[in-house]
Amino acid sequence: MLSDDYDVFFEENRLTIDKTDNAEVKDFLYGNNLIKDLHIIVGRTGSGKTNLLQLIGMSYNERERPENKGRYFLLYKCNEGDDVFAVEVFNMYIPRITNSMQVRGRGGAPKNGFFKFHYNFETEVIKGVQEVDEESRLKTAIVNAFDRNAFAVYPYSDIDSEFGGDWIPRKVMSYAESYPGSIVRSAKEYVSLMPEESVKRRASFIIDRENWQYKLNVELPHELVEKEYWLYGERRQGGDVKSLADIPYATLSGRLKKGKDGKNVSAKERFLHDLLTDFAIYLRKVASSAKIVSEQMAKYRPLHDLGIEDPKILPDGKDITLEDRLLWLGQYIDYHTDERNGNKGLVWQECKDILDSINKLREFDDRYFTADQFVYPIIDIDDDDKRFLGLFEAMGQYHRDQFEVFPNLNYS
Repeated sequence: MLSDDYDVFFEENRLTIDKTDNAEVKDFLYGNNLIKDLHIIVGRTGSGKTNLLQLIGMSYNERERPENKGRYFLLYKCNEGDDVFAVEVFNMYIPRITNSMQVRGRGGAPKNGFFKFHYNFETEVIKGVQEVDEESRLKTAIVNAFDRNAFAVYPYSDIDSEFGGDWIPRKVMSYAESYPGSIVRSAKEYVSLMPEESVKRRASFIIDRENWQYKLNVELPHELVEKEYWLYGERRQGGDVKSLADIPYATLSGRLKKGKDGKNVSAKERFLHDLLTDFAIYLRKVASSAKIVSEQMAKYRPLHDLGIEDPKILPDGKDITLEDRLLWLGQYIDYHTDERNGNKGLVWQECKDILDSINKLREFDDRYFTADQFVYPIIDIDDDDKRFLGLFEAMGQYHRDQFEVFPNLNYS
């Protein structure tokens, strides 16, 4: 019961609701009202805490799956009056409620439905039962907000299901992918409250060099990877840091020149190169699986001149910088998937956001970089630091796969 105002009982198929009389206790607990209506569910691992929250926030489509045919009801207090309640019933018989309405088109009492009723607290009588109409249902919604990282196995679909059926609409909202600046500010506020000797004060904002490429189970030709999508990290781990003279297209804004020994490149430049290449590999994998449009469709597809050779072909074998390769791949994917915007669509914009993030990272001192990570103490992040403001803005513009950036591509 997520309410301090009522006690609810369901015994021997009888539903009863009692008003609670704990005003003094509530006044003591709530004080200035800041924590009113906050409820905490505590229990051992496996006791069903997550299952309860998932059940409350379960969408219509999920409820209709055969494996979810449980027996339960969800009771809500309506704001239309002190005695007005609503109940969502799932595969249950509740006397005076489910037997008060007839199933459309055939006789018998429904076991599923969303009903509104009046309850007399003195006589404990349920009366005035009626099905909740669509207009009333759509006036509210159950919003299930959570941190994706709180789950060992993420249980929700990232594709929003359309509202249907006779239930209150549900909305699944993940806030782990919210604006990075907000998360960092909250983390800084938290660690600032810790004692000076606390290990939590040493928490850091970290970006790893690997973020995208391994999300797709797609193999690229070995020769292509070695020539155009090589990584410092892999060469270092293999004990084989080669001269860039053997890799003619490995350039990063002209900073890593052909023929320059990789051993003399700073950790910062190695990190930025691998971070950008990681995203380029990801896009190249996506591009290898993009659905090729027919010649007839191509006639109507917008084609924008953005300084690349041809968005209809892959940039394989071209002697260009990583930045140019990234933008080319973005335009290639858009051209073959975006019917409205042609080669200047969503994926191209995502590439611009990644490049903006990389450029902002270049503004930080070398001491915050290793070859594998960018590490900056959260306690030292200044809210007015223009470097972080720009970085967080660029990162916030990038929408990850959970928001279906590439929803129509055929990849495994």
